[in-house]
Amino acid sequence: MQKRLRNIGIFSAVINCFTVVAIFIILYLTYRIYKMPIEDANAEYDLDLTEQNREYALWVPARIPGFCAAMMNLFEGNQQILNLYAENERPRSFYPITMGVIISILLLFAVPTGYLGYLAFGDTVKSVLIMDLPYDDSLSVVAKLFY
Repeated sequence: MQKRLRNIGIFSAVINCFTVVAIFIILYLTYRIYKMPIEDANAEYDLDLTEQNREYALWVPARIPGFCAAMMNLFEGNQQILNLYAENERPRSFYPITMGVIISILLLFAVPTGYLGYLAFGDTVKSVLIMDLPYDDSLSVVAKLFY
């Protein structure tokens, strides 16, 4: 059983590396689009951004439940945690450590990615940020493949 879990662990580590690379590419592209004037971003990346897209609504309380739901389901962590919890030898110490790691990952990757995506694309940002990335940009294609 341990050999099988070790192989799954190696495969999972490789996939996680691809995901981290994809997130950094997404961060780079969204930051670059955000810093560009709208006309330049539309011309270079074939986007349909307008001035109204960048009129940001920084605090909309009605969107808090949607934000919380997205954070809870990010990376499909619920299903993975239950499987790991069932296989753990010391489940009582597993939960606090796992929650600390998950919250750290969310704060490190998900919040900046979502924030930059909103700054780059405004209210027209799709729920899956990679769908907003340019279709013909090579980095964008790599990010979509890796994610």
